[in-house]
Amino acid sequence: MECSRCNYYKARNCKRQCMDLPEGKTCADCVHVEKCVTMFGAKAENKHCGFEPVRFKAKILHMKSLLVNKLSLALLNYQLIH
Repeated sequence: MECSRCNYYKARNCKRQCMDLPEGKTCADCVHVEKCVTMFGAKAENKHCGFEPVRFKAKILHMKSLLVNKLSLALLNYQLIH
C-alpha cells in the first residue's frame, strides 16, 4: 500500500507500518540496496524502507525477470539471423 493512500497517513496519525519490508526480508534482499547504502546511508539489515512508496524489489525475482528478458532477446536475434 502506498502511504499517500493510507488511512493513517491521511489522518496524520501514520505509524508507517506500510513501509515495513515483507516478512523475513531486509534491505540486503533488495535490488536497490547498494544505491540506498551509498547515497542515503541506509543499512543492509534494515527491515523498513525509507522510500514512499516502498521501492523494495526482491533480488531473486528481479534476476529471474532479467534472465527471461535476455533469453527472449537472444531467441528473437536467433530467429532474425536464421
